[in-house]
Amino acid sequence: MIPFASAEDVQLLFPDNNVSSKPIIEFRARDAKLDGGQIGGHAFVFLGREYDNGNTVFDVAAGFFPKVGEGLVGLKRFAITPGKVDYTILDIHSDVIFRLNISTSQEEKVKEIIKKYNEKDFGAFYRNCVTMTKEIADALGLVVPFSALDFGQEMPGVFIRQLKGNNDQDAPLRFEKKQIDDALERQRKLDGAAAEKKRKEAELAAAAAFFAQQRFLAEQEQARAAAAQAQAAAQAKAMQEQREQLAAQQQLLRTQEEAARKAAAEQEAVRQAAFVAEQRKRIEAERAAAAAKGYGGNGGGTFTPAPVFGPP
Repeated sequence: MIPFASAEDVQLLFPDNNVSSKPIIEFRARDAKLDGGQIGGHAFVFLGREYDNGNTVFDVAAGFFPKVGEGLVGLKRFAITPGKVDYTILDIHSDVIFRLNISTSQEEKVKEIIKKYNEKDFGAFYRNCVTMTKEIADALGLVVPFSALDFGQEMPGVFIRQLKGNNDQDAPLRFEKKQIDDALERQRKLDGAAAEKKRKEAELAAAAAFFAQQRFLAEQEQARAAAAQAQAAAQAKAMQEQREQLAAQQQLLRTQEEAARKAAAEQEAVRQAAFVAEQRKRIEAERAAAAAKGYGGNGGGTFTPAPVFGPP
């Protein structure tokens, strides 16, 4: 097998015998077994060409696996883990095969789906090997078994057998009316349950948004109250500082005034002392002059000095 090789490259294996070819796909499955291998079974697809000489060459063998470990054993089947598209030696054997001729455009579509699954996660009840084969069958326009409520149809062997029964050339191409009606009714129930779930989710989201808005408003109010309290405290502190500064200025003015009064008093005392000293000098000078002119003493005259007044 040559995974993802082109049909033209495969045709080169038989250059003399093959003139034309047509794409084919095989849906395959192995049933669940307890003697090793994949316990739950496995569903996968073969993609290839059917040549006019009767030869069939497959260039793609693709099944969806978990990327970790080999096989689907133990808890690995139930964990959601990165997936990969691959094939194993076990894929040589199949318990059920459903072959179809497809167009080249359908062939490319199948390859695109296979390539896309290399980027998906794997989980037994989340996305598994049946999921990929189901998507491929749906893309090809096949009648896919309805299995949303029936776990048995998710078993690989059961699913491929039902897919073959719904679409084989010897079987009807569509479900009978009752099967379709039952499937549509189950789908309506699922849609109703999904709608109710979405409604409840929307209500919960709206309630969560409302409580979040109320919490936001309360936090804003608390922030405003805290800011107002901080502003009031800052204003009170500023007013206290202004009062203290004013008191300090007033005390400084009183100190300066007291110093000025003290300095003026000292200056006045000095001026008065100087005036008195000057008056005394003048009186003494007048006495000396009078004595020199014969007043007082042996001359018999009397000298009366001018009165001493305070400074003008």
